[in-house]
Amino acid sequence: MSFGGSAADMLHKMKYNRSLRDSNRGNYDRYRDAVVTYKKSRLKLKNEDISKEQLEIIKQDVIREVKRRNQIAVLLTITLTLIVCILMIWVFRQIMNLTPDFL
Repeated sequence: MSFGGSAADMLHKMKYNRSLRDSNRGNYDRYRDAVVTYKKSRLKLKNEDISKEQLEIIKQDVIREVKRRNQIAVLLTITLTLIVCILMIWVFRQIMNLTPDFL
């Protein structure tokens, strides 16, 4: 008796999932087309009066800025991790000093 309810529930869920898959197929295609269009549109220059040399200079500046931001992020991460570790060790030692010695 109890298995009949679970089997019916499984069949109902399979039917429901199938209906979702069919209805979302159009949404997936629309999303995929939007992503492809966005990727293609990023490659176009908005201001075509820029020479290739100026474009290379701009690229190098952007790359340099990204590297600098990544270095800052790594430095902050390491610093905060060390601070948290030191605090955890200090708190652990304080807790251990509160426990009585039975020896």
